[in-house]
Amino acid sequence: MELLQALGQLFIALGIAVLLVRIGGFFAPRERTRGATPGVEELAARALEVINAHEDGIALVDLGRELGLDWRQLIAPINHLLREGRVEKRGRLYFPH
Repeated sequence: MELLQALGQLFIALGIAVLLVRIGGFFAPRERTRGATPGVEELAARALEVINAHEDGIALVDLGRELGLDWRQLIAPINHLLREGRVEKRGRLYFPH
């Protein structure tokens, strides 16, 4: 019986330790980067080439298809281009600016 109580207390202590480690990781300072995420500028340049070749505009899904990427990977690069004023969005199409 005493062994079971000791094991129970051990498991509780281990659970609390794991919880504290996870909470500590949540509050740990994160490294901040300046500017665009690495790779975003490279993808933005590739996307801009394709957009410039489509004077009538291109949808994000089609842009991804032409680049051989999932369209979701282009969200950050396209937002980067929009912020810089290098492309324009009308409806769901992106146009050279």
